Amino acid sequence: MPQDNGDTYRSAHSFATNWAALLVIALGVLAFVGMIPGLLVLDELDGAAKVFVQVDITVSMAATFLAATLAGSAAGITADADDWRVEVIHRRQQWSIVFGVLAALTLVVAALSVAFADKPTPAVKPSSVIAVFDGKAYCGPLVLAPDGTVAVRGFPLHQATSVVTVDSCPTYRTR
Repeated sequence: MPQDNGDTYRSAHSFATNWAALLVIALGVLAFVGMIPGLLVLDELDGAAKVFVQVDITVSMAATFLAATLAGSAAGITADADDWRVEVIHRRQQWSIVFGVLAALTLVVAALSVAFADKPTPAVKPSSVIAVFDGKAYCGPLVLAPDGTVAVRGFPLHQATSVVTVDSCPTYRTR
């Protein structure tokens, strides 16, 4: 038995209202679970991954806004059950669903990008060495000299009689 326009309108309006509520709740949870941690670790990502996640989160936020706005406007249509109003509700629901799915997918992509992105390696502290030159020991970090040689405390490393790598230089106190 075919529905009359009043039933079609009530059905469309009910779906739009339920979809708007689901959209706000589901995307709110996804944003909390996916977007907030993504923003917190954004500084730990390297350049390309950081830009990708920033663009992804921006697209997700825009899609969420459009989905919620369209769902809310579809749910807000109240009047008699004109055929064109039912068509407007359906069209706004369809676009809201498209933008809602886009928002959810971009949040998932952002979360996966953060999870699997290569974290930049911290700068390596130059190794310190104890090098012996002419019977005297000198300790310090390895430094690249202007002439292209590696030096310790201004002495070219290739002139050392012995070299020992250490984590840090010992400190000596005189009495």
